[in-house]
Amino acid sequence: MFKIAKYTLYLLTITFLFSGCYSFDTSPMPVSEYDTLAGDNGLPKEHVIVENYGWYLFNVIPLVTGNVREKTRESIVFFRDDVTLSKLQNNLTKYAKQKGCRCADLTVDYNATCMLSMVPYVGTTFGILWYKELQISSTLVYQPSKEKQTMKQEMDVLLKSIPQGGSR
Repeated sequence: MFKIAKYTLYLLTITFLFSGCYSFDTSPMPVSEYDTLAGDNGLPKEHVIVENYGWYLFNVIPLVTGNVREKTRESIVFFRDDVTLSKLQNNLTKYAKQKGCRCADLTVDYNATCMLSMVPYVGTTFGILWYKELQISSTLVYQPSKEKQTMKQEMDVLLKSIPQGGSR
């Protein structure tokens, strides 16, 4: 019995040392000026994925999570709930505003898993240790300035007014 408790303690210690992660990944989208998203007037510029996960006690009390705050050196935080939609969405919109873009095709993926569910009558009944993960994915769309939009609209009107079919 003591060996099982000892190995469980080692396993939990290793888990907490390597857990809780926040990541903000971007990838540029090589597109031409004529590519647009369906129903959108703007150019797709970047694809962004914001992700955070952590460990919780009874699915409520945060033990360790990834640190979403900017300008900090710590990658994890203890006893602070940073796996929330509002915190990740706030970081995404700040980044989009810095780039002069807005978010389109936003998708959210949320998972919560009880890690002791393999232990009969303990994991599923009490739900002691939980793992939560939240991911937001979006395409940043560059919004052209109003001057460029009005110039493009004027050019479209001029092009439509040109007679089709060649010379008469």
